[in-house]
Amino acid sequence: MQTILVPLLIGCLGGTIAALCGVGGGIVMVPAFVLMLGMEQKQAVATSLAVIAPTAIVPKVRQLLYTRDLLDRHRLPTGGYNAFEGAINSLPASETLHFPRKKDGNISCYPHFLSVRFCKNFTVSELKSALEECLRANLRMITTQLDPSIVLSQLVTRILI
Repeated sequence: MQTILVPLLIGCLGGTIAALCGVGGGIVMVPAFVLMLGMEQKQAVATSLAVIAPTAIVPKVRQLLYTRDLLDRHRLPTGGYNAFEGAINSLPASETLHFPRKKDGNISCYPHFLSVRFCKNFTVSELKSALEECLRANLRMITTQLDPSIVLSQLVTRILI
């Protein structure tokens, strides 16, 4: 039981301190892994990086999927930001409920606009498949004893193939 509680405590404490101080969790977690769990420095850094990679890949794939889906279903103009933003803001509310909002309550269109160039390289089904692979990789990292670097390498390979 103690072997589960200490890493869980490190994660919770590291996340809380990082959020309050506006820094990455690794600045707290890597020293805690070394001091409290007795990990070697390299292993502690690798563990921290294994957490960062999926948290960077999943939002990017999701953003590309949302943008590609919008382009396919609504034929939005992609030549200039103002036209793109106007088209997004004119969509029915049911189509944009899941979009991030700015402080004034309007849709944050800029991340979608930046994704337009890249999402055209993929189909919706390819992006859905990539998101499903991310989920499977996350489950493998949690439920197996596989080295996270192997799981992440397999994830990148499966996404790109």
